[in-house]
Amino acid sequence: MENELTDWEKKKLAQIYYTRDYFTNEQICSEVDIKLDKLTLWIREGCWDNEKKSLMTAKEHQLGQLYKLLEKVNQKMIDTSDVNARDAELAVKYTAAIKNLDTGVGIPELIEIAKLFTTWLR
Repeated sequence: MENELTDWEKKKLAQIYYTRDYFTNEQICSEVDIKLDKLTLWIREGCWDNEKKSLMTAKEHQLGQLYKLLEKVNQKMIDTSDVNARDAELAVKYTAAIKNLDTGVGIPELIEIAKLFTTWLR
């Protein structure tokens, strides 16, 4: 079959679902069409838990999560005529957190930019 994913493609897709999209193991197995024991082996061998934890603190990842949450709250307020103070408060808090994370460039970002620039310069 032409549309069949290779084992390597399945592994990479499962890794994305596990580390970035927070799918459950059962959801990953269903989506990627693999058995749970194979997924468990991939998670253990690839140290996906460490990758998942490190992504949780990455600025870009946090911003992405906050934007998703803000979008959900905004959509809820648009879809229902019953807007409550808690939803408005959440929107304000998410917006403030986004603004806090999105302003300024930290030292790690500067180092990464410098590395990319020197690579380009070479």
